Amino acid sequence: MTQLMFFMLNPNERWCNGCQGLKDEWHAGKHICADCCRAQSIAYNRALRLAALHKLGARCACCGEEEVDFLQFDHVNDDGWVHRRQKETGSNRNTHGQVQKMYREIAAGTCKFHIQVLCANCNWAKSRDGCPHRRPAKAASWPN
Repeated sequence: MTQLMFFMLNPNERWCNGCQGLKDEWHAGKHICADCCRAQSIAYNRALRLAALHKLGARCACCGEEEVDFLQFDHVNDDGWVHRRQKETGSNRNTHGQVQKMYREIAAGTCKFHIQVLCANCNWAKSRDGCPHRRPAKAASWPN
């Protein structure tokens, strides 16, 4: 859209329905401006993630952590790479659209993979030598 066409629009089409601010050229034909569009997208993605977390219990399966900002999704059988390969893009990249699709599958209960919720610490430790909450306790040994 050229600058001239933008200013020839109906004056009501130049204002955002969300914040009442002036829209840029690219958003001229849309109802909201770029900032409101971004805010709506962030809110939608957060709500989708929360719905998926609550479907799986919204607490770490290992240590019981409940702070939502710390929680992550974990493929129990370490087959996340298979799950990502199965998406329609066919690549191993964990793109935003693939993550949204996984959240929707989990929330709807249609995910074919065994997924659990772990906190960031337990998820990281699981990929190393196992979570310390699940390892047998061993006596502390300090050099003498």
